[in-house]
This record gives sequence, C-alpha cells and structure tokens, in this order.
Amino acid sequence: MTLGCIQDNQLIYEYGKEVARECKELGVHVNFAPVADVNINPNNPVEVARDARWGRVGETYGEDPYLVAEKVVAYAKGLESGGVLSVSKHFPGHGDTDVDSHKALPVLPFTRARLDSVELYPFKQVIKAG
Repeated sequence: MTLGCIQDNQLIYEYGKEVARECKELGVHVNFAPVADVNINPNNPVEVARDARWGRVGETYGEDPYLVAEKVVAYAKGLESGGVLSVSKHFPGHGDTDVDSHKALPVLPFTRARLDSVELYPFKQVIKAG
C-alpha cells in the first residue's frame, strides 16, 4: 500500500526493475507479482492484513481501479524490462471479499458491469500493456 501512495509511476517501474535484478541474482525467472486486486472492502481479512504466517500487510496498491492499474502496469513493465516474467494476481474480485479465501470460498454478488469497471479493470490494463 506504500507503493500505492507514490505518485510518480516511473519510481514503481524502477522498483520493479530492481526487484527483477534481485530475482535474477537468485535464479528466479518468474515473479508472482504485482497484486492487481482493488482493495475496496475495509473488512477484507486477506488484502488489508495478513496473519503472522504470511508476514505481509496491505498487499494491494489501493482502492481506485485506475490508479491500481497504472501501478500494476508500471511494476510489471519494470520486472519484465529486467528479464523477469510478471504474473498479476489474485483472482479478480479478491480485493472486495470479507472472507479469508484461505479458509472459505468468498462470493461476490456483483453485476458483470461492476466486475468489468472495478475488479477486472487492472487485469485488463496489464494484459493490454503486453
């Protein structure tokens, strides 16, 4: 979420490029990042805070699908310019669940129009960007 506050997406790109450099030093060729979920549910137990097993807090770039998409694209391009494949995750809609998907199956009762304009938007943009 800290990266989501950065307004200069060139810095996100450079960060992705640096992560790629570090991945390559370790022999990693695929990074399951960036997180393209739109975190719009304050009761989301997965995106807002992880427990000690996962050691992460606030994985998403934020709650605005357009800003999330910009940052996802910048980070993915940085990774790939550094020679590491990026894989945007999680399942679209994961940012608006109120159930921990590690323990139960979340259900999102949204219309297709809503899914297209919010949850799927970052994923579509990163695909469009190549």
